[in-house]
Order: sequence, then C-alpha cells, then structure tokens
Amino acid sequence: TTGYIREDFAYGINGVYHYFEKLLDGTYKGGAPGARVMECMASADKWVTRGAPHRNEIIALAQSKLMDILRDAEHDRISCYRKYKSATVTLAHLNQLRLLGHIEKKVRDLNSSANRFLLSDTQEMLNGLIDDSDTPFIFEKIGARLQHIMIDEFQDTGALQWNNFKILLNECMDQGTSNLIVGDVKQSIYRWRSGDWKLLNSITGEFNDDESMIKVKPLDTNYRSRRKVIEFNNSFFTSASKLEYERLKQIVGADAEQMQKAYSDICQHIPAWKGDEGYVHVELMEKKKFGDQIMKRLTETIQSLLDHGIKMNRFKTGTLDGDAMEIRYDRWTYAGGQDGEKEHKQAVFRKKTEPKKK
Repeated sequence: TTGYIREDFAYGINGVYHYFEKLLDGTYKGGAPGARVMECMASADKWVTRGAPHRNEIIALAQSKLMDILRDAEHDRISCYRKYKSATVTLAHLNQLRLLGHIEKKVRDLNSSANRFLLSDTQEMLNGLIDDSDTPFIFEKIGARLQHIMIDEFQDTGALQWNNFKILLNECMDQGTSNLIVGDVKQSIYRWRSGDWKLLNSITGEFNDDESMIKVKPLDTNYRSRRKVIEFNNSFFTSASKLEYERLKQIVGADAEQMQKAYSDICQHIPAWKGDEGYVHVELMEKKKFGDQIMKRLTETIQSLLDHGIKMNRFKTGTLDGDAMEIRYDRWTYAGGQDGEKEHKQAVFRKKTEPKKK
C-alpha cells in the first residue's frame, strides 16, 4: 500500500490532511471547518494541487473512499462536539444543578402532600388523559364542544403540546368546520422551551388525506417594510440560505432538505403602490477596536439622517458586543427674534460602561 504524507495534499496545515490530524490528536477546537476542507467534501480535485506527484492516485482515492470518510467524520464531529460541550457545561455547574435538583424534589414533595401540581406539569397531565382515549371523552372532561381552533405562533409549538391539540383538531376537521394554524418556521426561537419548528415545516404530513383537509396559504406580500428593505432581504437571504443549504448537504445529507424547505418562501412580494423608498447599509469593519469604530460610524450615520430630516423618534437604543449604547435626544426651546419661539435639537451619543458582574 502506498503511503502519503501531509505534503502530498493541498494547503498543508490549512488543508484537509491537517483536519484529520487534529481530529486524531484531539486538538480540534470546534467550530465549522475552513472553506478548503468544505471544498474537499464536494470535489476530489481539491484534495491535491495540480503539480502534486501522486495527484491522480489521491483523486481516485478521494472519489472512492476519502470524500465519504470526510463527510462521515464531520457529521460525527458535530454530534460528538455537542455532547462534549454539554458535558463541559454540566460539570462546570454541577453544584448548582445538584441544588436545583434538590429544590425541585422538595417542591414536588410539598405539592404532593397538599394534593397540588405545578402549572408546568399540565401538558404532561393532559397528554396522559388523552392517550388511548376517544375524542368525546375529552370533550366531556373539558365541559365543552369545540367547533373552531386557531393556533398562533405554531412554529414554537412542542411535540407534547401538538399531541394534546391534534386529537381535538382532528375532531373539528371531521365535523367540516374551519380551523387555522398560523406560523413562520424562520421565526422559531423557542427550542429551549421544546418548540419544534419541524412540525410546521412538515404540517401536511400530520393528517391523513391532507390534500382535501389542508390548504397551505403563504403570506408572501410584505406590507410593512419599505421597498429597498424588502429588495435587500430578498437578495441577501436567498443567497445566504442557498449557501447554508449547500454546506449542510455536505454534512448531514438528506436532512438538509428540511432547511431548504423552510426557506423556500423567503422572497417577499412588494405591493405596487410602494415607492422607491427605504435604506439599507452594510459595512464590514476590522475586529481590532471594533467598538470604537462602530460608535464613530453610528454617530456619523445618525447625525446625517437627522440632518436629512429623519425624526428622532425613529431611533432606538441598541446593544453591541456586550456594551450598551445610549442614544439621547435633547431638545429645548427659547423665545426671541422675529420668528418667535424656535427649536434647537441636539443628538448626543455615548457608550455606557456597565459594571461587570462578579
């Protein structure tokens, strides 16, 4: 068997060979691989330079074995790294977790002795009542018969919540009444509360005979934002979602289709009556003294907008890089002159230094 060394592969310590070296000796620091490693997942030609002595042999080996090994390694690395970070965080807070566990046990003991239960346990309790029960029994228990069900912000619904509601929703649909589910997969931000965006992403598969029972209507027109903002969002997120899909496809394969489906309706239509208005500015800055740079540019930009007649009530306080930024608007009036009462406006920008928590 022919052996190969690092110099036989492209980019040396910045290439795919060193990626495997770091995995082998346990020095990989986490985070996504570099662009050159990602290129090797998609193309065997990227494994070697054009003048490499074993170019054809390595390309053939990459096509037959190495590319699959690389994809599998990255898939397993991501999975194992999550477990590693979870274990690291858990060990760092083990004493606090023990205390919280003891408090939880004490609270449950007190509630049990008083014949009470926590409000947070209602979902699990309802699921136990619904399990293997027919719908009329559930309606009897709640003391009412539902005709229409509307669920808003469905992208933040968890599997347990959905199981509780689905049986009731099925009953309403069987009676021929109209029901409404509203949500946006791209706005799912409550995974820490067991929200599962995949439920909405695959909602048509949740019911039998879905073609006759379900009608999906995308709200694809943006009436809120200005034209320039909508055009920017359409262009940026179309490109960004495509790049992310291509990256995920190399790592997780078919599972990346879920992400592609979630962003399939990313482009928003613009009402014809909207004028050519709005403003978007993107500026990349060096990491060195980033806070000082952004404060300087922020001051210049806001002052320019004020000079062009933009009202101060259109601005809001923001947060950047852990530091609070305060935008204060001073206004006072004075009498005098032929114009009578005049108004003077001054915008003051400063960076607030918050005391660090111990």
